[in-house]
Amino acid sequence: MRGSRKECVTLKFKRRSVLLACVACAAEYLFSAAHASPAAKPLIVGIVPNLSPRSMLSAYQPLREQLALFLARPVELFTAPDFKTFYLRSAGGEYDLALMPAHLARLAQIEAGLVPVAQFIPQQTGVVLVAKQSRIRQASDLLGKRIALVDSLALVTLRAEDWLRAQGLVLGGNVPLAAHFTYHNAAVQAVINGNADAAIISSAPFATMPPEMREAVRVVGTLGEMPTNVFMANPQLSKGEVAQLQRALLDFGHQSGVGRHFLARYRYQDIVPPSASEMQAMDSYAKRAKQIMTGYPDPR
Repeated sequence: MRGSRKECVTLKFKRRSVLLACVACAAEYLFSAAHASPAAKPLIVGIVPNLSPRSMLSAYQPLREQLALFLARPVELFTAPDFKTFYLRSAGGEYDLALMPAHLARLAQIEAGLVPVAQFIPQQTGVVLVAKQSRIRQASDLLGKRIALVDSLALVTLRAEDWLRAQGLVLGGNVPLAAHFTYHNAAVQAVINGNADAAIISSAPFATMPPEMREAVRVVGTLGEMPTNVFMANPQLSKGEVAQLQRALLDFGHQSGVGRHFLARYRYQDIVPPSASEMQAMDSYAKRAKQIMTGYPDPR
């Protein structure tokens, strides 16, 4: 996994038996930045698969480049085909640094000793989206309508189930599930194409979607605030290495003009160290995620 781009992609394909088309990037291997000597050991960064690989590459190139400059070493970005695979790889130590949903970050902290490093602020929310011309105006109008969601392990999906239940709506009961989509933009596209009546996704990925996609839908509800993704360090890294990663991430948010542009794109304001209380607040959702994963076959 430390070789050339071609070697890296080939190794990932062989290990995972995943056949993915090579476009601007591979679906699991996103990109490598080499602002340092080729002999320097690359920093392997895992990114939660909440956007398509092409969109993710575009979104995270600034972060990748700034990390490579700050750390003076190559940085390679990876993702995974789904949330469970991403979690297992993160907890299994395949990444030096992993950007994880807050509840999966907490689970990885408990189960595998991953170290919280940094987190975006302020909190995001979940948004309920319908087509521009839809007659759906409020939550009660969703009765009997097809709902598109993202991965069943996503925090926004768990929160969506809670939100629907509070409205007297039961997913898979009086509200049919259109599908669980891997990517947020795919769920929105299902609404645009008429394959779903509504989609519930996170506000941060929605903010990065092309204007024509955002303008084709409208918001009819929100789920309330949710914690943002958390950067988690491999427990095999030294305290000095973790501290250096934290400085690089905080510097990206505080000092870099590119970083400020990145944060604005996602509607974030800053990158800060996560607090212990915020991590512990995710315990109930971490437990739910664990219960969901135990019902799945291991995809690795």
